[in-house]
Amino acid sequence: MSTLIKEIKKVNYKLLLDVLTRKFKSAYEVFEAEGVLLKVDNTVPSLINVVIAVRSIGRSNCYVIHFSTRHSNLKNIHRLHTYGKFNFSQVDINHIYRYLKRNIPDLGYKSLKREPMIDDDIKALFMRHYARKYNFIVSGDIDKSEWITGSFSKYYAGCSDILPLTGIYKTQLKSLSRALRVSHLMKNTEEPRHWSMFKNSFKRVAITDEKIDAILYGLEKDWSISDIADDIQISKSVVKTIRDNVEKSYYFRNSPITF
Repeated sequence: MSTLIKEIKKVNYKLLLDVLTRKFKSAYEVFEAEGVLLKVDNTVPSLINVVIAVRSIGRSNCYVIHFSTRHSNLKNIHRLHTYGKFNFSQVDINHIYRYLKRNIPDLGYKSLKREPMIDDDIKALFMRHYARKYNFIVSGDIDKSEWITGSFSKYYAGCSDILPLTGIYKTQLKSLSRALRVSHLMKNTEEPRHWSMFKNSFKRVAITDEKIDAILYGLEKDWSISDIADDIQISKSVVKTIRDNVEKSYYFRNSPITF
């Protein structure tokens, strides 16, 4: 096994959980919030984000929303709700979209089209308004792999008050679910859409989350492209492409620009 992959797996998950819950509770108290608002989807980061919130501040203070469409897979979400007993609501994103399309002003540029980015914008707007109205904070579910590569919704990141998972790689999240004893609630999960788009950008190269995480860890530890490629047995061009994505995403991880 590669050195980088071995290093990623060296995690004390009990200590990690203690740190996560302590920081989550501390942020909640600093904001003097009356609840935490979370978006839940059928993805590992999203489901774990809810579990961490419930463990940190209690189920009664967690308000979870699923933006449903006709393609929504709700089995894992319903299992998690039964397990966690948090406050749960479903919102029809199609209904919100239709309302906006009817009422958005025409600024003479172009008509509102149904695109994934518009969906992200609508969800972020809804969550920010809801959180402000009820003095909630928004907890986003972007993990470290997505965060470093910029493979996340910029709208969603912008509407979040805290991002508890940005210190945990994707492969570590899967192990964390076992440490939390909730891995059985995460069968047949889907990949986050932005992460799938990132992986699909590697034409004719099937690359696993484990290898991407190993590359990101190697870059974090200042390994050379050649050393990373040799360690995990992958082409230098793939490592270079991921490094370029990390460098380009710096802006998105540090926005907005202030003057």
